[in-house]
Amino acid sequence: MDSIQDSAITLNIYGTELDIDEINQWLNCEPSDTLGSWNLESELPKGAAIEAKIVAILDKTNPDPEVWARLNQKYKVRLVLGIFLYSSGECFAISPEMVKRLADRGLKLDFDLYTMQPQRG
Repeated sequence: MDSIQDSAITLNIYGTELDIDEINQWLNCEPSDTLGSWNLESELPKGAAIEAKIVAILDKTNPDPEVWARLNQKYKVRLVLGIFLYSSGECFAISPEMVKRLADRGLKLDFDLYTMQPQRG
């Protein structure tokens, strides 16, 4: 069960000779932005479950393992999980089925953890 209140999940593809049009064609989708890399962000609200955000991203992309193999061979491909922690004890889990979906695509998981200070009013 997710108790994470805030997260940002992004599929990030980068490399020295980044070809945005090629990536768009291979994945059958457009990026959220291309500021130095090809990025596809989850559009779910910040409080949505982390796995739901991952599903939202993967479901937009081409599931063909050969496409992902080409992407991983030519570029650096990772799924960035930005996790914002507001209190101790916040947690999340990734199911075995999701781990398999990520592994089938050769996706590296990059966990960025941020401890947030309470806002003072």
